[in-house]
Amino acid sequence: MHISWGTTTSWEPPSLSMTLCVMTKAVNNSSDWFRYKVPSTENEWAEINKGFLRNWNFPNCYGAIDGKHVLIQAPPNSGSQFFNYKGFHSIILMALVNWDYSFIYIDVGCNGCVSDGGVFQNSSLYSKLEQGSHSFCKTKIKDFF
Repeated sequence: MHISWGTTTSWEPPSLSMTLCVMTKAVNNSSDWFRYKVPSTENEWAEINKGFLRNWNFPNCYGAIDGKHVLIQAPPNSGSQFFNYKGFHSIILMALVNWDYSFIYIDVGCNGCVSDGGVFQNSSLYSKLEQGSHSFCKTKIKDFF
C-alpha cells in the first residue's frame, strides 16, 4: 500500500516518507519516545478517571476517542472498499487518549468506507469492553443499549 502525498502537505515527499518510515519503526519497536499502554488494572483506570475530573471536570471519563482518515492510494482491484464519505481512499487510525493527550490505545488499518461505530466495533478495545474484561467495566456495553 502506498500513501498519496497530495498538495496539502508542506513537507517534501521524500522527507515525509522518511519520517513516516522512522515513526513506523519506532511504534513497532516501542521506542522510548512513543509508547502507549492500555491500562490493565483498576488503579490505572482510576488514575485516568481522576485526571479527567481534575483537569477537565469530566466525571466518570476513562478516555477520549477519535478517528482520522489517512489518505492512501487505493490497492489494485479494491473497488470502493477504501473509499470514504469525504471523497478519497483511506485507512482509518482510531486512538484513545487520557486526560493529558497521551495515547492509551491505537487501532490502525480499518477500511476507509467503515463508519466510526464500525471501526470501534471491529477493534480489540470494543471486544474487551464487550466481555467486561477491563477492571473498570462492571457492565457489558450491550447492557447500555
